[in-house]
Formats: sequence, structure tokens, C-alpha cells
Amino acid sequence: MNVREKLGPNPANCAYISNFCAWIKECGLFYLGFHGPAYTWSNKRFSSFPTFQRLDRCLANSDWITTFPNTDVYHLPMLYSDHCPILLNIDSKKQLIKKLFRFENWWMQEEDFQQVAEESWFKSRNRDFALKTTYLATDLKKWRKKKPNISDQLASIENQLQVLQDQAPTLSNHRRQNLLIQQHHNNMQKNDKYHRQRAKKTMDCIGARKNRIPFIITQDGSSLTTNEHIADCFKCYFTNLFSSQLNDLPPQDQNDDNLQGSEPLNDAYTDSIPTAQEIWDIVKNMRMQDVTRLVTDFYNSRELPQILNKTFITLILKGMNANTPQNFRPISLCNVIYKIISSTIAKRIKNHLPSYIHESQAAFIPSRYITSNIILAQEITHSFSLKNWNQHAFMLKIDLAKAFDYME
Repeated sequence: MNVREKLGPNPANCAYISNFCAWIKECGLFYLGFHGPAYTWSNKRFSSFPTFQRLDRCLANSDWITTFPNTDVYHLPMLYSDHCPILLNIDSKKQLIKKLFRFENWWMQEEDFQQVAEESWFKSRNRDFALKTTYLATDLKKWRKKKPNISDQLASIENQLQVLQDQAPTLSNHRRQNLLIQQHHNNMQKNDKYHRQRAKKTMDCIGARKNRIPFIITQDGSSLTTNEHIADCFKCYFTNLFSSQLNDLPPQDQNDDNLQGSEPLNDAYTDSIPTAQEIWDIVKNMRMQDVTRLVTDFYNSRELPQILNKTFITLILKGMNANTPQNFRPISLCNVIYKIISSTIAKRIKNHLPSYIHESQAAFIPSRYITSNIILAQEITHSFSLKNWNQHAFMLKIDLAKAFDYME
């Protein structure tokens, strides 16, 4: 399925690989990954030029993945045969990971939610903001465990309605039925919010396995299959990618023409602390006084509490069959307070960006459009084909796929 799956004197046949991948896609099969050695076959000609290949693999359709979502494939050591045995475990025990707190949107429709949240917040009123949110999350988790599941509530209401409607119409309590129907409607709204919040987390219609990276191929062609090795590989790759490539920056020329006429950033607008109304425009349903005090303290001290700078990082696929770190894009899941502070800073420097960013940068700047560069490139390319073009020139196509991944 990949040219890297063969190691030896003769290169892999790309045409065969392309046809095989097309056949797998046509049959609706999915590769289950593996644990263990990367190559499953060898000619064992170690005295000359041995060849290693991954000839054996496990494929499954969407029904298998739905029925056995915890399937694991293991490549066992190659002993007496030139093929390594393959062990398929359909009920593997996954490593237990402590579940993180996740706020449920349907909680807002619970009658006692507001009371529980306010009591928890008031109980830790003398603590800093980060500890308040931690205690609030703990109290909400305890409160949630006492709540029955939405599906159980719906089933209970339907059973009560069934009992009432089985009675004779003259004996049935219609007022009670209307009350149960209203409760059923409210629970259906909660159930709708519950599933909408999870719509992006579940498996899609093609049966792709969610939140799992079975293996990663490194730059030297080796495969990593354990969670620890895969995590270390990603950490090393993105650490090098996001590190500065410049050791010594050249001294800044104060007489640079590009800096002449630029507006200074230390004006009254950028140095001022955001007003309560400005913060209120960003967040409306939180404790206004605590949020305002936190943002004000940041602007006064110019220090961000370390706990607010903690983020969760998730990896987004850039395409199908991603098996190298380059095929994943990291996305930071920042907390709300961090976003509020960053939003107020962004609003302050927004009007100054055009003065400090070169005109060739056409994207992400107000009143500049990325399509301008596209139109310009098309015009230049068209001018090369004109009869009156009598100059010697050439055009370079530069890969800018990683332009925004580096510090410089």
C-alpha cells in the first residue's frame, strides 16, 4: 500500500500498489493497523542483499469495525517460515485513561443546574479563578452522577403514558398526560443537544475508527506501534517544527525605510485596559465580576497565570491514510478565559497590522484578499504566452504548504 513497505535492492512497483489500493477502496475495506515488526516477509538472504516486505495485512469492512471496535493486530516474531505469524485479538483491553471534564449543553435545561453552579462558585469565592473552575467542575460531575440518563427518563415517561392511555377515556387523567407529554418534549430537546454535541466525535458513515492512530512511519522508514512511541514521535516532530531556526537575530535598523511612518503600538488605545462592556460583548453567561477582574489583573501585571495557558492538543488528519507526522495538523483547544484575553489583545493590534505586515501577505489582513495574488499569478502566466513578450523570464512554483507552520 506504500513504497516504504518494501526494503531491498529492487524498488516497489508503484503501479501494483496503486491498483491494490484502488481495489481495497472499491471493496470498502479498511486497514486495521498492527503492532510489532513493520515487515511480515523476508527472503532471508542475509549473506547478500536481503529483501523485506509487508505482504500480510488485516483488512476489514465497516460491519466488522462496528461489531469489533477494539480489534488489535499483532505481528509475531518470524521463526521457521519466511512469513511472520499474525495474531488478531478482537477484544483487546485498552489502556484506561482518566476522563476529562466535559460540559454538557443539555445541563442548561435542568431546573437545578443554575442553583448548583452558583452554590459551588460562591463556596470558593475566596479562591482564584482557576481553582473556582476546578471546584465547579468537580461539583458538576457529582451532580451529574445523581441524574438519570436522558434515555431512561424518556422510557419512564413513555411507560407512564402507556399506563394512562390503557385506561378507559372517561377514567384517564388527561391533565397528567399533558404534563407527561410536556416533560417528554423537554427531554427530547435535551436528547437532541446531547447527540448534536457528540456528532463530530462518533464514527462517520464509512466506518472509520475514531480517535485512534494504529501506527506511525518515521523518517527512516521504521514503524512505531505503541502509544508511548507514537506520542514521543509526534512530540519530537512538532517541537522541531515550531522551534525557531534562527539562533542570532540581526540588529534592527532604526533607520529602515519600512519603519518610517509606522504607528507606534504604545498608544492609549493599545495600552488601555478593556472596559467591562468590551468583555461583556465576548462573554455573557459567566460570572461577570470574576472575569472582569481576571482580565484587568492580566493587563495590570502583564503576567498570565500558568494554569490558564494550559491547552489540550488534538491532531487533525490532512488526508486519508495518514501514517506520518507530516499528515497531521495540531489544533489547540484553549480555555475560554485564554480566548477572552487573546481576543481583547487581537482587537487592539488589529488596526496596526497593515503597517507592520508586508503588502505581499494578502491573507488574514483586513481589506486584503488572497485572491489578489491568484489573479496576479494568472496574469503573469498569461503574459508569457503573448506574442509581444520578448523578454527572457521564468516562473518558480514554491510549495507553501508549511508556510504557517514555522516561526520564521
